[in-house]
Amino acid sequence: MLFNIYLEQALLSVPRLKNLMKRGDLKAFADDLLLHTANPSECSKVIQDIKCLEKEWHLQLNIKKSVILTQNNNQEI
Repeated sequence: MLFNIYLEQALLSVPRLKNLMKRGDLKAFADDLLLHTANPSECSKVIQDIKCLEKEWHLQLNIKKSVILTQNNNQEI
């Protein structure tokens, strides 16, 4: 539970991530994130925002466990 609070504060510290959370397009629970974007460009920007949390918040995106789902196919990051 404490990690959920920590992660939420980290995500809220980045304006684009905060906006996605308010819209319901970014959901977090424990160490999992679910992200919904309109296009690949927005997805790339959000991934970069998440990676920016690594240094300040000591959070790391696990690329091996990450996948991008599209309407046409699955793509790895």
